[in-house]
Amino acid sequence: MKSSSESVNEDDAFENNHADLEALHEITIDEDFTVSVSKESDGGGISRSEYEDIGGSRVRTYWQPTMDRFFIDLMVDHVQKGHQIDGLFRKQAWIEMIKSFNARFGTKYDVDILKNRYKTFRRQYNIVNKLLVSPGFSWDDFRLMVIADDLAWQEYIEVNSDARQYMTRPVPHYKNLCIIFKEANTDEKDSSSNNRSTSELDIKRQLEVKEHPENSKKAKVDEERLLSAIQQMTNAVSCLVEKRKLEAEENKNSIDVENVIAGVQALPDMDDEFILDACDYLEDDNKAKTFLALDVRLRRKWLIRKLRPHNSCVD
Repeated sequence: MKSSSESVNEDDAFENNHADLEALHEITIDEDFTVSVSKESDGGGISRSEYEDIGGSRVRTYWQPTMDRFFIDLMVDHVQKGHQIDGLFRKQAWIEMIKSFNARFGTKYDVDILKNRYKTFRRQYNIVNKLLVSPGFSWDDFRLMVIADDLAWQEYIEVNSDARQYMTRPVPHYKNLCIIFKEANTDEKDSSSNNRSTSELDIKRQLEVKEHPENSKKAKVDEERLLSAIQQMTNAVSCLVEKRKLEAEENKNSIDVENVIAGVQALPDMDDEFILDACDYLEDDNKAKTFLALDVRLRRKWLIRKLRPHNSCVD
């Protein structure tokens, strides 16, 4: 059985290995294929450092990836507890976070240390958000980084040089940064700062789909059913319109029976039997059309020729 000290050592070794992996994310490849380290890295690939203005003096603070992860988790926890007002943490929240942080890492940092790191994360969040709302850029949920083609990157960094590092640098905590900085930015107090950016909503949708794939499948099925119903309605309307067109065309070309009968009855010297025979004969639309098209003085002769061939010489 392992002792408690051995277990602690194994946990520390795991965290250190994980920290080394996260530190690799700070290494970038420049356009001339030379390897460089992010400005937030001290070059050793193990820790990041920042200069803090504490009490009028410059103090250098080394930030391990495990520290970043712990601090971000602390902020997310306080956000979920409602300890933010208009995107700003309450004073008591900062006191509790610095107390937990110092207890975890054995440091004696002032709360300003965490606030400065908070500003660093906020800048990172703003840069990534600005990238994601620009044409040609999107979020790769697998690699946890912003992606775009070379031309889009080249055009963007010409006017936004601070985004160059994110060409090759993952942002593994972006999901949590969206939670922390979803409210108004403290640097900008205009009305638009109260709304979530389009990129944030897109990323959250992707994360929700990944975490709850069953909801995505159900939504897809519902969408397919809706599209099928719309297609059926469209086909039904098209058939109805076509039917109405055909009926209109038939009505246009059809013969008015009353006009035909009136024309027959108007013929002189026609007995009842001949009139009835003529009506039966003219039930054919083509024959009725011919009858109506003839001059009135020729209609009687034409009918006699068709119905009484032996009397066709009668005037």
